[in-house]
Amino acid sequence: MVPKCHRLQLLDECIVYERSNKIIKSDIKMHEKYVIIDVKCAQAIYRGADTFIPGVIALSLNSKAQDLVSIYADLKGKCLKGSDATNYVLKNRESLKFIGNGWVLFDRDNFFKKDLQKSGIGVRIKELSDGSYVASFENLNQFKYFPQNLPSMLCARVLDPRPGHLILDMCAAPGGKTTYIAELIKNKGRIIAFDKIASKIHKMKELCKNFGATSVECHVQDATKIDFNIYQTETFDRILVDSPCSALGQRPSIFNKIKPSQLKSYISYQRMILDNAVKLLKPGGFLVFSTCTITIEENEEQVSWLLQKYKFLKLVDQ
Repeated sequence: MVPKCHRLQLLDECIVYERSNKIIKSDIKMHEKYVIIDVKCAQAIYRGADTFIPGVIALSLNSKAQDLVSIYADLKGKCLKGSDATNYVLKNRESLKFIGNGWVLFDRDNFFKKDLQKSGIGVRIKELSDGSYVASFENLNQFKYFPQNLPSMLCARVLDPRPGHLILDMCAAPGGKTTYIAELIKNKGRIIAFDKIASKIHKMKELCKNFGATSVECHVQDATKIDFNIYQTETFDRILVDSPCSALGQRPSIFNKIKPSQLKSYISYQRMILDNAVKLLKPGGFLVFSTCTITIEENEEQVSWLLQKYKFLKLVDQ
């Protein structure tokens, strides 16, 4: 099914595709065979993904390729890998969430036996539990389009990057905002992108190559530990700090198991990054701080802390 798409009026380079409601919820049929998946996999389905084999925890014993199955998410994380999904659903339905229905692409053994195990998509989504259908990104041209949330694009726009600017993206992976910034400046400038995990930087380099983002330089760098002999102070025209956070604002989300102690840890971590960002920012430059959470401590209070600590900073209306 091809989704309805339209350009966003105030963001011409953004193409929005809509969830399609194709059936009435009461018409959704539960099938005799089941698949149980982890919560991260379930949340990805709501965003337009099919079910990949690593996310499958359990499958009904007699499942064959092309069987229609009902998909459940394991909310408590207690289902054992390779279990009989039918037996588990019957005994533990209260700890599961019905996600929707789909087609199994391989026989059961291909999911769990190491010598037969496949990779890639394991269950093709037919419909979600609310009767809607989110088109898969599988066939999206990965050299022309990058799926991301609208707020991520707005971060780059608010940064107001200009051709010729020296720009720093301090928490850049997976690279959607970085490559978008490169597009906005038409590769006429220089963008430094940090992430502390080497494998993420490797993927970012591939992404930049695919999108022709020649203005981007990707570096393995912990944003809390800047060597100011390499990266000089008061250098960058624009700095984006899309900081690690508690992610409580991400949607769709089935639930979040974060503990209060973990919530508090983000505050000091973000401040270490912001301290470094202020030191690297050129006088008159722009610093954009963004998160995907909703806690005041990780958002408004961080901005207030910045303004109190660095009196020369000024909050700019958008």
